[in-house]
Amino acid sequence: MAFLSSAGRRAARVGAVAALTALAACDLPTPSSPVTSLPLLNGAAIAKGPEGYCVDPRRSRASAGFAVMASCTRLIGAPDAAGRDGFVTLQLGPPGSAAVAGAEEDLARLLTSPRGATLLSPQGAPEAIRVTQLERTTGLVAVQFEDIAAPMVAGLQGEEWRAFLDVGNRLATISVRGHAAQPLTSGEALNLMYRAIEALLEANRRR
Repeated sequence: MAFLSSAGRRAARVGAVAALTALAACDLPTPSSPVTSLPLLNGAAIAKGPEGYCVDPRRSRASAGFAVMASCTRLIGAPDAAGRDGFVTLQLGPPGSAAVAGAEEDLARLLTSPRGATLLSPQGAPEAIRVTQLERTTGLVAVQFEDIAAPMVAGLQGEEWRAFLDVGNRLATISVRGHAAQPLTSGEALNLMYRAIEALLEANRRR
């Protein structure tokens, strides 16, 4: 079934996950000690970051399927924490929200349209979004964009990579931004995004 032939349902799923990500990232409390993985949605899924990254349980919203991941050294406040690392978020949708497999081309078109810019913007402001690159493969669509609006989390750079994929019967989004003080290059952020995807799929492969 084509993505746009069921645009109401599928676009709503993508938009709902994007909105949850934006809302959950607001007003984050002080992080606690980092952990390497975190059960989400009452154990229906597991959040796990790539090597060197930990999940911040206090910034995450496990019951809503939302997780924040950052370098373990940054989370524990180590002296070398100001390196070229990234800020990674994961949002899982409800059961039945899977929307990517078989609809990659249509989803890619949506994300590069004005409607897609509205979905990508945390503030719902398409004029603040400029899509700069697109990655598309079986079961995965990822978009790089520049967001000129103030970031939802202070201190992050404006450029972001965001991936859409299915994890079981749920839609998942993974977002990656660097820190404004030492921003990630496009290639570094893309590599981190794929590492985060691999870690997520491996953690949930047998669930």
